Order: sequence, then C-alpha cells, then structure tokens
Amino acid sequence: MYSLELLPLDLRQGAEELCDMLDIPVSASGKPITAQTGDMSIDTTGDKVVITYRTKPQFFRMLSMLTGAVEGKYSENPRQTMLCYMADQSRNAVFNMASAKRMIRYLAALGFDSLMLYTEDTYEIEGQPYFGYMRGRWTQKELTELVEYGEKFGIELIPCIQTLAHLERMMRWKCYRPIVDCADILLAGDEKTYALIDDMFKACSKAFKSRRINIGLDEAHMLGLGKYLDINGYHNRSEIMLNHLSKVCEIAHKYGFHPMMWSDMFFRIAFGTYYVKSGEITKEVIDKVPQDLTLIYWDYYTSDKELFSHMVKCHKSFNNPVAFAGGCHKWNGFVANNMVTYDLESMHIDECFKQGLDQIIATGWGDDGAEAAHFSIIPGLALYAEKCYKGDFDRKWFDTRFENIFKIPMHPFEVMNDVDCPPGFKPAKNGRRTNFHKNMVYFDVLTGLNNKYISRDECAEFYSKMADTLEKYSSNDKFGYMIRVARDVAKVLALKSTVPLDIRAAYEKHDIAELARIAKEDLPALIEATDNLLKSVTEQWRTESRAFGLEVQQLRLGGAKERLKGVIDVINDYCEGRIDKIDELEEKVLWSDCRTKDTDDLAPESGAGNNVWRSSSTVNII
Repeated sequence: MYSLELLPLDLRQGAEELCDMLDIPVSASGKPITAQTGDMSIDTTGDKVVITYRTKPQFFRMLSMLTGAVEGKYSENPRQTMLCYMADQSRNAVFNMASAKRMIRYLAALGFDSLMLYTEDTYEIEGQPYFGYMRGRWTQKELTELVEYGEKFGIELIPCIQTLAHLERMMRWKCYRPIVDCADILLAGDEKTYALIDDMFKACSKAFKSRRINIGLDEAHMLGLGKYLDINGYHNRSEIMLNHLSKVCEIAHKYGFHPMMWSDMFFRIAFGTYYVKSGEITKEVIDKVPQDLTLIYWDYYTSDKELFSHMVKCHKSFNNPVAFAGGCHKWNGFVANNMVTYDLESMHIDECFKQGLDQIIATGWGDDGAEAAHFSIIPGLALYAEKCYKGDFDRKWFDTRFENIFKIPMHPFEVMNDVDCPPGFKPAKNGRRTNFHKNMVYFDVLTGLNNKYISRDECAEFYSKMADTLEKYSSNDKFGYMIRVARDVAKVLALKSTVPLDIRAAYEKHDIAELARIAKEDLPALIEATDNLLKSVTEQWRTESRAFGLEVQQLRLGGAKERLKGVIDVINDYCEGRIDKIDELEEKVLWSDCRTKDTDDLAPESGAGNNVWRSSSTVNII
C-alpha cells in the first residue's frame, strides 16, 4: 500500500488516476511516495518510495514500476528527446473523450511525452461548417479539455493536420471544390487555399497550447497536374512544392507555430519513389527548405538496414531537425500486427539512435475505415517505450512489463498476429505483411477470388484453434472487447476456408445434394458468424470511438450477410431447377495477383493482400 500525500499537487492528481488504472494500492496510511528532481530512477528500499525525475513523463513511467516490474533501486537513461504517439482520427474512428483520456493515461505509464491527433478535417474550424461535417470532428471545447487533461501527466497534445493532400473527405463538399487541384490535393498558389489554411492554424492556435504542429504535406502524388496545370501551365513539381511550403510555414509562424512535416515528397519528386539506397537530394532543394522546419522521416516497412540507414543519412543532409516516425501496424484490417511492429521497429529505433535521431514518433494509422481497435497496438506502444528508455531488454522483461501495465498477457496478441499467416499461404518476401484476413472476411463465396490461396483443411483447423485460444482471453475486463473481435474474425475465417471451395467442388461434380446441404447448413452458419462479428465490431466501436464511421462497418458486414442470403437463394434456385447454371461458378478462378502458376511470391497489393474493402469484396463497381 502506498500514500500519495507527500507528492506535489501537480503530480498528485495524475498519480491518483494512474494508480487507480494500474491497480497500484493507495491509502493515506501507506508507504509514502516522494518525488525529487535528478536523473531518472526509483528507490523502494527505505521507509518511503523515492522517484527521481527530470520530466513529468519520467515520473509517471517510474511510478508505473510499482506494478511489480522492479524491486529496490532501479534507474533508466532515456535516449530520446521526444517520444510521441500519433493517433489517426481521420479514417472514421475518432476517439470518444473517455478513450482519449484512457490513451493518455497509458502513454503516461509508458513514459510518452506527447500525443499527436492526426486530423485531416476532423477538428472544428469557426466559420467552416462543412469542414468535418458528420465526421465526428473534435470541437474546440473538447480539444481544450483534452489538452488540459494531458498536462496532468506531462503529455503534450500536438496538432497534426494536412495542408496540401489527404483532404478527400473535405473535398466532397461543393464549397471546397474551387480550391481542388486534383484528387485529394489543394490548389497551390491560390489565395482561397491559403485563406483556408490560415483558418486551420487559427483553430489549432486556439485549441492547443503546444507550439509544435505537423502540417502534413505527404503523398501529394499529382501535385500541379490538375486545375493548377489548367491555370498556370506546367511547372516543376519541386518548385510548386517549395513555394507552397514557404507560404504554409509563413502562416504557421504568424500563429507562433514551429512546423514539422512528413518528408516523402522531397524524395518522390527527386527520385520518383520514396525509399532509395543511393542518391541524395540536391543542395538547391535543401537550401530552399525553411530551416526551422522539422522533417519527419516516416518508414513503416523497410527491413533492409542498409536502405534504412541511407534514408536516415539523406534526411540528416538537410539543414533541418529530423524526427523519425515508425508504425504500430494496425492499418491492415481488424487485427493489429504487433509482432511485425516488435521486430521491425526495434531495428528502426536502434538505427535512429545510432545515427543521432532522438525524436521518435509511433504512428497508429486506420486506413480504409479503421476496423482495428485504437488500443489494439498497445504491444507496439510498449515496444517504443522500452526501446527508448531501456534500450536492450529480453522478452521476459517485455512480457512482464506489458502485463503489469495493461493487465492482459502478451500471448493473445501473438496469437492474433498470425491471422494473416495460415498454413499454405505464402506471405510476401519483402518484410511487409499482407492483409489476408481482411480479404478473407469480405471475399465473395461464389466468385471465389481467394480460393487459390486457401489450403482448405489446414486453414480451417488453424482458424478454429485461433478462435478457441482467444476465447480464453475474451472476458478480460480491460481489453476483452477487442479480443472478441479477433475471435469472431477467426470464426468467420474458419468457415470461409471451406465454404467457397466446397460450393465450387460440389457444383463442378453436379452434386445437388451437397449443394443443398451447404445452402441449408454451412451458409446459415457463416451468416451467423458474420453477424456475431458485426456485433463485436459494433461493441468495440461504441467502447472506443464516436458514432460517426460505425455505419461503414455496419454497411460492409451487413452487406456481406445479405450477399450470403442471396447465395443461398441462388443455390436453392439451381438445386430446384429454376435456373440451369450459376454464372459465377461457370467462371474459372484465377490468381488475384495475375500470376500464371503458384510461386513463393505474393505482392502485398495483390488480391489476397489488399486492405481495401471495395476490392476485397468485388471486382465490380462499388
């Protein structure tokens, strides 16, 4: 039992909440916890607990050690000057306030010092009613509340916006079309564009206390090739980019911000690609980049240490501060790939520190609708924290530390991690994970676009065992809701490993009795499993996020159920002689990645590795 009575007020409020969340027993008569400034450590040997810290995040990380990770005297030497989590708030799943505060508490326990909210159009701008309309946008009042909550724990809330591309949702509204270049890209050089960007900075300036801001500027692939080209004729994209950047930085400085940006466009324009093993950005371009701008080298995939090292060196050749952003891999579907994060980002982070990069950002993207839970990447967040504060550690330390903080073992996360790697399925060779499980959830049982990738009996057994294993953890009071989603995904996949193959086999044999049985037994079972998955997804969404965007999951999984009902009708019509063939089953099944024979290679962007619902579910227009 511990007492917080001797802590200063600015630490005590946060400590009370953290101890409550971490089940650290607290009583007025308990062993006093005290705090003093100095090198980061905790000492529990005397008649009081002494936590020594330089920053609030260091204090709260040491406080979390009272969950049982260490005894006696323990110290750490943090290698980073920034440890930030960037939460995607733009792919439908916007934190509800309770989850946002919960995330802040976990980040504090791990020792993070900042939280970026990636908001394309999901923040309120006064005078812009259609900006983030019906998207669950953060209001100014909510952001102010969250900023103040973060201060309890020393967590800086940093705005992370877009000032060039990735504004597709905003651009659906007629009022913004005059400032669209093409695709999701703003019209550079237009005064109306900069008026909107000025409003963006004004809104962020009011809501956030941080003077750091991420201004985006990534992946503007078609910059200058739409309306800009019509108005101005062809201009070198590097020239357009640098002129736009200069203007955006000028507006940022007007509001007292120190901007940072994703760096990829400098490389894409120079080399036609982002990741390069050789070559450097020209001095002419480097000299035109505002020197107070922090460049963010983002890399979620590179397993080649030589390539990664060269990219770090390229970034260091600029006259700018450089930060690194790696991935907490949750954008692949319903289940996060935490062991990919563990292996890949361990190398990335070590290489960054080796080369002197000490600003570290972990990103949790939610591509294509954000099926995976916000908290599905907690092992990844723990990995970032342990690499930054402890450096080298073994799995025993990591697993113990993880369970002490999150009150759930690592084992279910390791089990879930294999959801894309069933027996017989050949993953990509380049270190990138495919999104096999999402494809399997949505692919059509009649057209059978995934049929060639399924090893029937092995896959069915594999996913059945996965579901059984996850069942043991599904009642966890902290994270059971997202374990239930993964469990129900596995149950759907166990059935989809057999049903589409069995339908086609029975049809080709003209086995009417077997087709009738599948329509009566197997397909209703698959409908029930899909319905259970939808219920779990709905529960997860309502636990973590605002309502907006849930309709997408309900439309997708609800549509999948209706399609299965339609398949039953078609099979029954065939079996009872009302139709003489089933068109989809008359077509030969091909490899979705256009190979002509089975090989060891599977491109991540292939049919079986695509994480986009529209192409997973059908080849037709949707």
